[in-house]
Amino acid sequence: MSGPRRARAATWTEGPWALFFLLALDLLALFDACALGYLLRFQWPLLPQPRVAPAPVDEYLAAWGIVAYAAVALFHAYGIYELGKRRTAIDVLRKLVSAGGWVLLLVLSLSYFYRDFSYSRLALAYTALLALFFLALFRTAWESYRGHLRATRACVKRVVLVGSRTIPRFLAQRLREEPRHGYEIAAVADQGLIDERAFGGVPTGTLDDLPRLVEEAQAEEVLVGHPALGQQALLAIIETCERRRIPIRMVPATYDLLIDGSDFEEVDGIPLVRINEQRARPAHRVSKRIFDVACAAVLLVLSAPLLAALAVAIRIDSPGAAIFRQLRVGRNGRPFRVCKLRTMVQRAEQLLPALVDVARLPEPVFKLDDDPRVTRVGRVLRRWSLDELPQLWNVLAGDMSLVGPRPEEEVMVARYDIWERRRLKLTPGITGLQQVHCRGSRSLKERVRWDILYLRKESFLLDLWILFRTVIVVLRGEGRH
Repeated sequence: MSGPRRARAATWTEGPWALFFLLALDLLALFDACALGYLLRFQWPLLPQPRVAPAPVDEYLAAWGIVAYAAVALFHAYGIYELGKRRTAIDVLRKLVSAGGWVLLLVLSLSYFYRDFSYSRLALAYTALLALFFLALFRTAWESYRGHLRATRACVKRVVLVGSRTIPRFLAQRLREEPRHGYEIAAVADQGLIDERAFGGVPTGTLDDLPRLVEEAQAEEVLVGHPALGQQALLAIIETCERRRIPIRMVPATYDLLIDGSDFEEVDGIPLVRINEQRARPAHRVSKRIFDVACAAVLLVLSAPLLAALAVAIRIDSPGAAIFRQLRVGRNGRPFRVCKLRTMVQRAEQLLPALVDVARLPEPVFKLDDDPRVTRVGRVLRRWSLDELPQLWNVLAGDMSLVGPRPEEEVMVARYDIWERRRLKLTPGITGLQQVHCRGSRSLKERVRWDILYLRKESFLLDLWILFRTVIVVLRGEGRH
């Protein structure tokens, strides 16, 4: 089967059948949650409680109908059923939690005013928790399946890139690095000269050639990444796409800034975007701090015997203190001393100039392969990231968080440009998006991109996902030697 036909044949995951399938999954998840909530309350009690006669099943079935209708309506309002959008499982889960909260509020309100029957509060609590679990489980499996289809090229969209200078190359590189997005570059249109080899030999041309490129490539979408594109040229691209009934998407000039739907407004027909990367999120900050302190305290207590044993091993392997302290730069450029288990010989910082000239680095980042300063025990600690354990003290002190950008040395931060310094707007973390996605990478731009993405997407669910991914990455030993 040819490429375009094979792509269209597998896009059932974005068509009417997929919507029907998701509706059935959601209704099944809600029914299972209600049924199990009823059984756990009246038939299989988990908690000691007075034995009561089972409540009428028909009353709970009627309640399930109301819950199902309200949930589907709110899921639709939150855009959960918009299958054409590329979203991560975290984005979908965040929407599910928000919509589920409104469903729960609606059910509590109706149960309060409904006097003909008194529903069990414990059964309602069971149902709410189980519904969230089943919905999250089913949706995560669904998004993983869609991502697998895209990554294996079984479900892709053929796109034509429209840009100027280096932007098409950047877009092409990102789409190749992340095949899970499901885009296949079919052609490239640019204002200047194009090196076809940079795009894998796909057809190329100017903006005037766009209609021909779209037709010959059998494109299913046009992706525009051209911040200086004139209005007339853009209208011509829109006309080309509308004539062939294919969608057009644009990468705005503010694509990596911290903006969301609430930042858009209109004044006399003129769209405005409010840009504020220092926005206050008091509730999130407080909940994150509570979570950090609780987890760090528990982990320190549990790891105390291990830390003691590792400290002894470090002292036996090489002379010097077991704990290494180094000045790092934290949130808003505030310096602090990070604690780590020592993995190098004494005076390792004094030996660095003989190995690398930091002042002459093309960008303020470096990684040495087979660093001679690393001790035998240090290699083991780095392999399993055990040297990071003392940073839990920094978390308790408030200098660090469990999740956030990696804290860097002052000598490196001093060379940051204004774009790179944006990563200092967050509290540094023991782990983060950068650490799980480009662990060991030598590219500062790649590291900063992941930190900025975390700045835009920061949430409690994302932190939990990063912590889970960190465990997997550490067990696999990716990027640390």
